[in-house]
Amino acid sequence: MAETILLIAQVSSVLTTLAAIVATALMFKAHKHMVDGEFKSTIFASAIFLLIATLGSAAMAGFHVSQSFTELEILEEVWYVFMFSALVFSLYESVALVTFGKKILSLENSIVRRKNHSK
Repeated sequence: MAETILLIAQVSSVLTTLAAIVATALMFKAHKHMVDGEFKSTIFASAIFLLIATLGSAAMAGFHVSQSFTELEILEEVWYVFMFSALVFSLYESVALVTFGKKILSLENSIVRRKNHSK
């Protein structure tokens, strides 16, 4: 039973890491092709968050795959450090996204007001 649980953890962590690598690459590619501005910087913050989380996921995969090697126990700490760092960075990213969202709403409200005044 323990071998089955370990195999599931290994396969799921490797698949998660592969999906995260693809998503991170696509985020950086999207960022590269955008026009400079605040939206581009929010996409960049999201890409950095995803990169940190991907590194944590890779450390988790390495930890689960190397369960039989005691010298690789450090991967567990690396995994925790990257995931905690991703959590802290997501707080910054959330504030940046909320600020950007408020600017969009403000712009929308001014457009609606102009539209109502022109009638």
